[in-house]
Amino acid sequence: MGSGRAERRVRKKHILLALCGLNPQVITETFYYLYGIKKIPVKEVYLITTGPGERKAKETLIDSKIFYRMCKELNAEDVKFGEDTIFLITDKRGIPLEDIRTIEDNERVAETMWSIIKDFTADENVIIHFSVAGGRKTMSIYGAIIMSLLGRKDDRLYHILVEEEESTDFYYPRKKDEEKKLHLVEIPYIKLREVFEISEEHLSFVRRIKNYQKELMKIRPSKITVNFEDKIINAGRCGEFKLSPREFFVYSLFISKRMSCSCREGCEKCFLRIDEFLQPENLNSHLSKYLRYFSDIQETVENLNKETLRELITRINRKIDRSDIFVNSLFKIQKIGRAKNYKYGLKLPRTKLTML
Repeated sequence: MGSGRAERRVRKKHILLALCGLNPQVITETFYYLYGIKKIPVKEVYLITTGPGERKAKETLIDSKIFYRMCKELNAEDVKFGEDTIFLITDKRGIPLEDIRTIEDNERVAETMWSIIKDFTADENVIIHFSVAGGRKTMSIYGAIIMSLLGRKDDRLYHILVEEEESTDFYYPRKKDEEKKLHLVEIPYIKLREVFEISEEHLSFVRRIKNYQKELMKIRPSKITVNFEDKIINAGRCGEFKLSPREFFVYSLFISKRMSCSCREGCEKCFLRIDEFLQPENLNSHLSKYLRYFSDIQETVENLNKETLRELITRINRKIDRSDIFVNSLFKIQKIGRAKNYKYGLKLPRTKLTML
């Protein structure tokens, strides 16, 4: 047998992770919608709750067998759910919280949810369907924030809405026409996991948020300095990178074009085709303006050809990739248009650029 079959793609496991307060109906309602209506093969169900929430969930969903009855009706009897899939929010002594009111209580909520979601998202074969419909509002807020920091491409965030909610006896549709009572809202959220590395340090949730805020401040540089003397592009707290004289000449010409255009993110006017870049009036104008910085390579610049220029652009982008500059894609020379007619330029914020 070939190795191809042995290396079959692992099938992703869908789990429902849900916040739960004193209305455990949100669990059955959300599961029913995902499994019965959206046909998502959820295999495991986990709750995050307090002491009273756990007791209520056990009484109504487990002991009364409502959850298992629903699974049987949906032909989902292999779904894992029970007392061992309930995560309790506890105080520092390990005692389950009876409510969430104090600052310390809320910190425990955040710490607990961070730990749970971090562990689930560490498994690349798990897809999380996270319902924030239950529990205190602060639980939902923390849940959404943590998903923004840890959520991956396929992880989803939901809120369930039910018509005629005054009926506490409604746990899931018993008839087909009752399905219209359910409205599952998928909440779009910003996924920052690919932007920031997750620190393995033992930090409080508050400290983690402060660290993320510091990193966010680096995304858009407040000032970008083009230093001709040292051939360095400096973006302050975002870092810097150094180029060779020839590379710097090419890059500074693209900077000049970017600064001369009032567009927002680079356009046809400030991007150049290779043949436009190589026009003598274009090269000579820039060279004469900054000749004192490029006198040693004047002849080389005047004799640039298409192949050399493309090679220089590749080398510049490679150096930017290897530098410590934050969000290096912002600084790289990019191309627009179609093959054989590409135009090259920068999408740097024009108002932040300064030439020295």
